Amino acid sequence: MLRNGSYWACVCQIAVIPSTGKIVVEKYTIAVDPGIVVNPIALKRNVEGGAIMGISHALFEELIFNESGITQDDWISYPIPTMSDVPEIKVVLLHNPKVGAYGGGSEAANALAAPAIAAALQDATGKVLRRLPLKPTYVQALLKT
Repeated sequence: MLRNGSYWACVCQIAVIPSTGKIVVEKYTIAVDPGIVVNPIALKRNVEGGAIMGISHALFEELIFNESGITQDDWISYPIPTMSDVPEIKVVLLHNPKVGAYGGGSEAANALAAPAIAAALQDATGKVLRRLPLKPTYVQALLKT
């Protein structure tokens, strides 16, 4: 994927628990080629944060609303991951000074989790879920079809 002047790629290893529909991301590898990498430690940390945020979007976060607007008024009904939900994350930084440019990092990493997890789900089960987040109730219903 090309985003903010950087090239991105992501793969993950998941476990699917058929009886509950729960998806557990076990390993997550994300690579970025922004051209010139000035501060690799800061970029790595930003990519890790973006990856966790993307995993949260893919598996947990769902805003409930009706015709009049948002119906959620607390954080309890809007789950986000806990530390136990964070997988092993490997960040691969490709320093490519020949490009002669500085691409973006950080939040671009958010966009890769959902398609990587959905692709892993399809690989594991043969099923395609076209709804986010990949909540257990949705996955469980899909597995029964």
